[in-house]
Amino acid sequence: MLKPEAVSFSAREAQAVSSDPFAHPDAQRRFRTIESSEELERALDAPWDKWTIFLHPAQREWVDRNYGGPARVSGSAGTGKTIVALHRAVHLARTQLEGRVLLTTVSDALANALKVKLRRLVGNEPHLAERIDVYSMDAVGERLYKSAFGSLRLATAQDVDKLLESAVKAHPDHGFSTASLLSEWNGVVDAWQLQSWEAYRDVQRLGRRTRLPEGRRKELWAIYGDVLGRLEAEDKVTRAGMFTRLADELARRDRPPYDFAVVDESQDINVAQLRFLAALGDDRPNSLFFAGDLCQLIFQQPFSWKSQGVDIRGRARTLHVNYRTSHQIRAQADRLLDPVVADVDGNQQERKGTVSVFNGRNPKSARLATQRTNLRRLASGFSKDELAELREAIRQIGPIGRNLNMITHRLQRSDQWSDAQREFVQAAERAVDKVHAPSAIWRRRRRIEREHRIPDDWEEIE
Repeated sequence: MLKPEAVSFSAREAQAVSSDPFAHPDAQRRFRTIESSEELERALDAPWDKWTIFLHPAQREWVDRNYGGPARVSGSAGTGKTIVALHRAVHLARTQLEGRVLLTTVSDALANALKVKLRRLVGNEPHLAERIDVYSMDAVGERLYKSAFGSLRLATAQDVDKLLESAVKAHPDHGFSTASLLSEWNGVVDAWQLQSWEAYRDVQRLGRRTRLPEGRRKELWAIYGDVLGRLEAEDKVTRAGMFTRLADELARRDRPPYDFAVVDESQDINVAQLRFLAALGDDRPNSLFFAGDLCQLIFQQPFSWKSQGVDIRGRARTLHVNYRTSHQIRAQADRLLDPVVADVDGNQQERKGTVSVFNGRNPKSARLATQRTNLRRLASGFSKDELAELREAIRQIGPIGRNLNMITHRLQRSDQWSDAQREFVQAAERAVDKVHAPSAIWRRRRRIEREHRIPDDWEEIE
């Protein structure tokens, strides 16, 4: 139970409680009233699979509402965003009898999980299921590209590495490291699909740590211009280029391939993917619905959705009831984040007021001096069974995930735990260096510690 002082009642709510305790909004978050013995029997007989797709009545309004343009629901981990997205897709298919619905997310693994949940939800309604396609963003992009243009020659990361290496040899006096060149390509040139020197000269390099004056940019563009020319000569496109060309094609069409798109884990949608979705939705009512958590941004630097044609202002809502995370763990995690998080366009996600519907044990926290110490302690805490779960969890992260996957597999089988742990720490450190979000969280944690004057000798608290 929450502490008594954490719950307040308005006069109207108090009156409702006096007449019907279950009418209170706080009670409705925790209980569902069964109206008949038949409904009770169905609920008790329902397998666990059915409960995993249960939509709480408090979330129903966001599923059923008509939106005049793109809309987004946000919330911390465990507030039911994915379930809302799933039911939103089904609602659109049920109410728009001729409409086709795309339910998409950022990885194949997550898309497969959505497919399983969708089968549970509408397995006995094939007329609905056949009008809802579930793909990852990359998968639906490849499918639509091949349908529109006949063939797709994707430039792999290895292809780009080789082209950059060749271009660098032609322009040896630039003074940039290979890692810096690749980071600028992935984060700016390819991400924003910059095709000319003028575009690169004028672009705002959001989230980049080093400022580049015009002269330095010109040196870099000599390299990137060569890479773009060679990609064109080989008739290859990057994934960002694939989505950009698709967006241009959809803008010319009278009828889109999907009438509605529902996007889960939308915080990790990149610029080119959002441009594609904007062209797909074309600002039609109810055409785009997003579910995500600004605080779980992992793979993307923040950017303005509005500038790319997706304006959710006035249609952004935050889910405040957490069904999966205990009050104690959520409260501890909230210390690392601001109570209100805003995107680049000013849409706010308010963490203040979020409640958990169950309690658990108090977590233990430790203040460790460095990332290496932190990772070493993390590695020492894994059992072999937990490492098997960890391997599966990080399998989809790409090259970084494959590296960690290999190390944790060795750690699981190795009898020389100290050596394997050392390798795990080294691999994890490389991952932290390559992914911005963990480092940002680390810096945020240290700033909070300074602000709250946590003493240097603090080691562990309940």
